[in-house]
Amino acid sequence: MNGISISTCFDYQIPIDVQFQMIKKAGFDYVSIGSNYDHSGILEKTGIHKIKELCKEYQLGIDTIHGYAMDKSDTLNINEKLSVAAEMLNVPTIVLHCSAFTFNPDTYNQRKTDVMNKLPDFQNLAKQHGIKFAFENVLPGVATDFMEDILNYSKPKYFGFCYDSAHNQIDGPRSFDLLSKHSDRLCAVHISDRIKEMVDHVTPGEGFINFQAIADILRSHSYNFPLLMEVMTTHSQYKDTDKFLQITYSKAKELLNEIQRES
Repeated sequence: MNGISISTCFDYQIPIDVQFQMIKKAGFDYVSIGSNYDHSGILEKTGIHKIKELCKEYQLGIDTIHGYAMDKSDTLNINEKLSVAAEMLNVPTIVLHCSAFTFNPDTYNQRKTDVMNKLPDFQNLAKQHGIKFAFENVLPGVATDFMEDILNYSKPKYFGFCYDSAHNQIDGPRSFDLLSKHSDRLCAVHISDRIKEMVDHVTPGEGFINFQAIADILRSHSYNFPLLMEVMTTHSQYKDTDKFLQITYSKAKELLNEIQRES
């Protein structure tokens, strides 16, 4: 199932039908539906059918959907709708945050009880719709520690790990121990570069992240999912959207080739 994907978050100002056309033109194999549900319309049956038609027209697959954070009060309602969409669109994975991007450590136990109580419902959604939920690392520290705690408690059949390179390297360069530690649970990646604090989700090569190290880890664990580029035009030096997509695809292809290189 290897291939190259890009999230619709690259520019939410561009209508999704135009995005699909641009994504196909740039060479991508898959699209990931981002967390702006008004943009994609994915919470409504009409929006799901529109995406399905766009996939057919442009011969693109959907590899992941960005889910709704587990600590939200209405998380089960929203993620149930997304699970229905995933089944209708043949999407294997919904990626979501276990908590806010960061939080007061004093609330850790309360948050853990809340999320743990929700896990059986999420597991039932995964069973019912034939999908997997992937927990994404957020701000290094308490929030990512929390994600690891929930990941370690959850069942691998229904819950996996999504590694976000830009999140992991906040205040970096950092080690890639988080990726190595949970590579056996990996079922998605969010690949992008980081320039500095609050300047991130740019195309690989624009920042400081060592993607060779990431490729080496993914290669050693036979990574076989689409390589998802969760990049945005916001902080990129490439302001022309077509050029931004072309360069992102080219960098992704280089990285995928390196991942697939025989040792």
